[in-house]
Amino acid sequence: MQALWAPWAAQTSFTGAGALASQPRRAAAQVHALRKRFQLHLSEAQCVEVVLGMIADSLDAWRTRQYDYYQRVLNGIL
Repeated sequence: MQALWAPWAAQTSFTGAGALASQPRRAAAQVHALRKRFQLHLSEAQCVEVVLGMIADSLDAWRTRQYDYYQRVLNGIL
């Protein structure tokens, strides 16, 4: 999982120009939230299990159903 994070982290600098460069506390909080969300401490098998659980949880979620309805009505998708 570290390999997935490394390219993003290498390209991201909060000392240069950018939306979060002038807000280091906010930037640090967002990076912390991303690291927590990516769950870099998990093995690949554990990561697969977590992702499959998130997919299962979202399949019948209200937001998912609403978005699917929106896509169907607006774009004829699904």
